[in-house]
Amino acid sequence: MTSEKEPSGWLSAEFEASRPHLQAMASRMLSSRTEAEDALQEAWLKVTRADAASVGNLRGWLTAVVARVCLDMLRSRKARHEQAGDSLEDAVAPGSAEPEQRAALADSVGAALSLVLETLTPNERLAFVLHDSFDLSFDEIADILGTTTAASRQLASRARRRVRGGPNAVAEEPDPARQREVVEAFLVASRTGDLAALMRVLHPAVVMRADEHAVAEGQKRKAQGAPVLAPETRGAAVVAGAFLGRASAAQVALIEGRVGAVWAPQGKPRSALLMTVAAGQIVAIDIVAEPAELAALEIRL
Repeated sequence: MTSEKEPSGWLSAEFEASRPHLQAMASRMLSSRTEAEDALQEAWLKVTRADAASVGNLRGWLTAVVARVCLDMLRSRKARHEQAGDSLEDAVAPGSAEPEQRAALADSVGAALSLVLETLTPNERLAFVLHDSFDLSFDEIADILGTTTAASRQLASRARRRVRGGPNAVAEEPDPARQREVVEAFLVASRTGDLAALMRVLHPAVVMRADEHAVAEGQKRKAQGAPVLAPETRGAAVVAGAFLGRASAAQVALIEGRVGAVWAPQGKPRSALLMTVAAGQIVAIDIVAEPAELAALEIRL
């Protein structure tokens, strides 16, 4: 190791020692070997400008730096409505003995998983990949995302359901205009108390999930007529009952590039409904009300 006045030598050695782990993580997050290499180059520039000598857990710190760079790239890609330039299958060379690289070629990895990952929000994707593939704790993920531990756990849970199956893993409606039509029909039926119309727009096996903040707010505002939410609700009849005669302040919004709805009194979002539409019906609703996570969502009213 070089002297403290010249940290670049030991820092470079540490970065290179962690490169297989960092490369595998970036490749999984970005579904692109080329973009992963770009991410590592950008991360190295950030690392050399920081005070690495005072860092206790250097590997964890490098992981966080690379993860934040990947998150910025995912958000930029989402804003430009782009997908990864090459496939996840090419992201890491087959036959590698590195555990992190084996994780990038696990049994579910391939074109199908790559496509599912593209449907996740950047925050969901980061939480899922870092926790499920690289065993980072939700505390560590929350620190990277600038949110709470509970919110990071909820993000990973939502992503996991989309990747592994369930009602919201069906083929999602690709046409934004059709998505909007279904969401608008849902809101109109909710406001007017039209149960029959609401049941038509909800899939019989629809699942609704609410984060901890949304559940707590529902309990606090119960006397004001707010719906009492459970962490998870299944079935069209039960979900319809939660919204019947309500949603008067909700409006259609574009949330992370997908059509959903937002409750935004005075134009300030207080909760977001991330909706999954398939075959003309809503198959999943995720209610996000945790302030830090809500602030991280790209919402266009």
